[in-house]
Amino acid sequence: MRDLSLGLQYKMETCYEKLFTQRPHLSVRTRSIYKTNIEKCMKCTECTCLEDLCCKTDCLLEYIESATPNTGKLAATALIALMKENSCTEEQYMPIVKKYQELVLKLRESAEEQSVKGDFASLDEIKHVEKLLTKRVKGLKLFQHDVTRHEDLELLMNLLVVRLHLLVPFRNELSTLRVTSKNKDTLVGNWYLTRPHKIILNDYKTARRYGRREYSIPAHISRLATRVMQYARCDALLYLPRHPERPIGSTYFNYFLNRIFEQSIGKRIGSSAIRKAHVTELYKSAPTIKQKKELAEMMNHAPQTAELYYYKPNESA
Repeated sequence: MRDLSLGLQYKMETCYEKLFTQRPHLSVRTRSIYKTNIEKCMKCTECTCLEDLCCKTDCLLEYIESATPNTGKLAATALIALMKENSCTEEQYMPIVKKYQELVLKLRESAEEQSVKGDFASLDEIKHVEKLLTKRVKGLKLFQHDVTRHEDLELLMNLLVVRLHLLVPFRNELSTLRVTSKNKDTLVGNWYLTRPHKIILNDYKTARRYGRREYSIPAHISRLATRVMQYARCDALLYLPRHPERPIGSTYFNYFLNRIFEQSIGKRIGSSAIRKAHVTELYKSAPTIKQKKELAEMMNHAPQTAELYYYKPNESA
């Protein structure tokens, strides 16, 4: 398709403004995704304006079917919004809706197939690991004596990480937490606030949609966190036990988390698997819409995301 003239480009921008005005809740990121995918559809169908695009249902279906499932799903989402705002008939947009539903189902099935059986742990297994680590910490009396060995410091950190993931199924934000006692420091970035004990997230995957998040830390975790912080030589909550002046970093954190569970139950469990465990445990008992929303809010995503990517029905049976 040839380059758009300035006049046509202006007309398209006006159409986008109309689309987004009708949907003020859309984030900047979502608007950008809509716009990018609509422009891809225009190029593929050789349309020169958005009104023409809405009339080419058959061509759009061909484009969606030829794309990867993720790309097709994004394109379908944008097209449905565009068609509805342009007052298209159901005959025009319902085939796109049906294709979208097919792709959602296909993506869910694909996610289940790609999940390696060994990478899933039930919430009970994760709680079992927490009990094993707690028993070891108590046996070594690591709260009564100074920690002098790197292995013991790592054990304390392992227990802290598992307890935090049982409290809130984070992604990998724990590796980004810095420690402060001043609330004014927490306006930007991710923090562990010590007065009072809270985890504060400003920078995470879905931050544009959900904004600043705060999680209160109960006493049995805050006491452990204070013990771990006692031996830090940097402002990070998590650091390398052998080099306490160096933050743990997101890349090493993945290995660190996998190893905790591999040493305890022989499974390499990461943050995504822990999130699956939380969702699967809730969905075992046919949760209410309110319960689904509460868990999704804590995990900083939509309930539909939980069902699509994190729910493991075979494991909950």
